[in-house]
Amino acid sequence: MAALHSWSGSGGAHRPAGQAAPAAGQGLQLPAGTEERTVTVVQFVAHPDDGLYFMNPDQEQEIAAGHTVVTVCLTGGEADGRNFRPHDPRARFAKPDRPGFARARINGLRRAHAVMATGDENSPWDVRLVTPVSGWQAELHTLRAVPRVQLLFLALVEARGVAAWRAQSLKGLWQNAVVSLPQLPPAHSPIRRPTRVTRSRLVACLQAILREYRPTVVRTLDPNPEHDPVHTGRPGYAPGHGLAYYDHQDHTHATYFVQQALAAHWAARPATQMSVEHYLGYVNAHLPWDLDPAVIRRKARLLDVYGWADHGSCGDPSGCGDLKVGGRALRGAWVQSTRYRAPGATSWAARTADGRLAGFALLNGQAVVWYETTGGGPWAGPVPLPGGGLEGQVSVVSRTDGALQLFSVRTHLPDPHGAGVHRREVVTAVQRGTTADGRPVFTAWTSLGTSETDRVASMEMGFPEAAAGPDGTVYLAVRNQDGGVSVRVQSPHGAWSPWERLPRAAESGVRVLDGLGLAVDAAGRVHVFAPAQRSVLHWTSPGRGRPFALARPTGLPGASGPISALAMHDGSVRLAYREPRTALIALAQVPASGGPALPLGLGGPGGFGRVALVHAGPAQAAPPVVALAARNDAGSVSVATAHPAPQAWSRGSALHVHSAALVQDAQGRLVALAVGADGALWTADYDAAGPDGTATRWEPAAPTVRRTTAVARAAGSPVPHTTGRTA
Repeated sequence: MAALHSWSGSGGAHRPAGQAAPAAGQGLQLPAGTEERTVTVVQFVAHPDDGLYFMNPDQEQEIAAGHTVVTVCLTGGEADGRNFRPHDPRARFAKPDRPGFARARINGLRRAHAVMATGDENSPWDVRLVTPVSGWQAELHTLRAVPRVQLLFLALVEARGVAAWRAQSLKGLWQNAVVSLPQLPPAHSPIRRPTRVTRSRLVACLQAILREYRPTVVRTLDPNPEHDPVHTGRPGYAPGHGLAYYDHQDHTHATYFVQQALAAHWAARPATQMSVEHYLGYVNAHLPWDLDPAVIRRKARLLDVYGWADHGSCGDPSGCGDLKVGGRALRGAWVQSTRYRAPGATSWAARTADGRLAGFALLNGQAVVWYETTGGGPWAGPVPLPGGGLEGQVSVVSRTDGALQLFSVRTHLPDPHGAGVHRREVVTAVQRGTTADGRPVFTAWTSLGTSETDRVASMEMGFPEAAAGPDGTVYLAVRNQDGGVSVRVQSPHGAWSPWERLPRAAESGVRVLDGLGLAVDAAGRVHVFAPAQRSVLHWTSPGRGRPFALARPTGLPGASGPISALAMHDGSVRLAYREPRTALIALAQVPASGGPALPLGLGGPGGFGRVALVHAGPAQAAPPVVALAARNDAGSVSVATAHPAPQAWSRGSALHVHSAALVQDAQGRLVALAVGADGALWTADYDAAGPDGTATRWEPAAPTVRRTTAVARAAGSPVPHTTGRTA
């Protein structure tokens, strides 16, 4: 059992023998022996139900895997203080009770987490008062039966509106419209001395939580929501306070503060390697559903528990859940999807010029590299590349000169006082050599600017996808703020063209999703694919210096998420993406002449997100065989080959973050890779010739990773896998 955190402050239970006493001047301290702890997930949310709506099924899978899971809720989510079902006529005449409603939401969140961890919504919790920073008291709730599940409530006031301006809000604090925010303790809280929280104090509190819990994974909400052109400028959106967005203002600005705390935490060079995942929020209601029906029903069931749909008694007069939610989760369109802001790179692993494999990821805001010290031999890493401030994902392209080229996004945050420009930009780094033991060495990160003309618009720019042509040209594409696609082209001599916006689709109002696919065929033709609501869009260019144009319609229905594209030897392009509403993986082939695509098959292991797609043998093999890797319905990785339709899927890996990768090593063996929730690189050899398509046991690539942990045990355990359509 993972050790329990011991906080300073009043209201705490007696410490068991062997547990460290809180050190003077520290908000909290880990008990002795927790250096052996491998996986800790800290989720920062604005409101109590955010994780249930937008981060599940991930958090339930992490709890089931034996990980320590801590949810930090910044505000009380007190809203209008009326705990009634929508359209209940009694709500109009009820006196607002914001502390009572905040307590009811806490009770509902406890019940839902108890179900995820124990199956019993009434499983008891221990509550203590803690002090993350001096003078700021907060409630820490620990599930007695599973003490590695904790909830921490900071009890700040919320904005009390999705977008309408209110100075007393996280947005107001971020924009320096107010000096401080008050706490609103929930009903019958042990908090006796509510405080006011300044911008710097909030960042210090979040940084203290990061420092003491030492998470290997941080999950939070969307820092880059899409703007809502319909509501921007309407009454209620005060002039001068920005665009309207398809998300709650508390989601966005809570995440900004978390990002600032992360930057400060990483600047102190912590020992723990940390992955960060951001989740889309309200915009999911406007996008195709990307989960299968079984997962949707499970998410809705947990929200019903949170929402007190059964009206059972929990012994608290404030209420046992959020009646605004209970029994209604399936009627909206938030529960039907789970999406990462970074859609996952088409490829983040590659073979170097000397045949050794290298894999790249972001840890602690920096790109890191793992690499084979000999071809097919042991791995080393992770080794950080210089330069921080990176977010989301990193992708790699193999150039014709043998060098690798990396792409990512860098975010520039305001300073701790709120001064400075908040913006994003695309960055790239090029391999400039190799160390004696095989580690690729890169130039410093170079800015490629942004597809947008101003800093506010740059916040909505998507994540870069790139591909290299046979003549040495590199093509780069991003989703832009308008919901279209912008490209830049690098010549073989290194010069970059200006950003160019591709022609818009003829369909009125179409906006592409992030998660582009790029491929360059043997003739040098460039193909850009984008998932959209009603179709898969396709642009082509004859090559460097030639304009892009919309290709003939693919005839494919809309995709629910990212598209992966792979150029085939005959000039066609193979596509892999997920079908809306089923999460099944669709394979299709776009002919060399363009025009309608040929569907090749539909199936998959469940799950959501990007599908890795590579050749499973020589690119010129006939008939061609491709391999796919995808997140499955247990949160791990499954692999399959397709010739042409997907065959049986392998069993899964350990729980991982981001998307999986596939690459062929120097001996032609197919290797699957994933970054584990422990921050380690995990790999498995895949035998495409096996009777069912089998993967050897997943193992951590670096020998220093302990293998007796929950994540290692999960790697060897079977997970459910399916093929074909599901109900």
